[in-house]
Amino acid sequence: MENGIYKIKVASPQGVKDAELNLNADGTVLNAELSMKGKPLPTNAGTINGDEIAFSGKLKTPVGKMDYDFAGKIDGTTLSGVMKTKKGDFPVKGVKA
Repeated sequence: MENGIYKIKVASPQGVKDAELNLNADGTVLNAELSMKGKPLPTNAGTINGDEIAFSGKLKTPVGKMDYDFAGKIDGTTLSGVMKTKKGDFPVKGVKA
């Protein structure tokens, strides 16, 4: 995995949302910073194991903040995965900026 910014699209019930995901791996620890509409959202440190990544955080929604768990994979410069929330699973796709 290459550290840096990934331009991602999150498929939510309110439509596809553009976001930026800044990933920085240090061994098996993954630091993730998620921004939507230019605003940072709280994230927790995650893990990296080969090409598989995982982290968690909170999304801002029209009805308040919602916890999510992200699990995905990075293949070269392409990222794919799923944000699991209490309102369902949101597919995520992106590319390294």
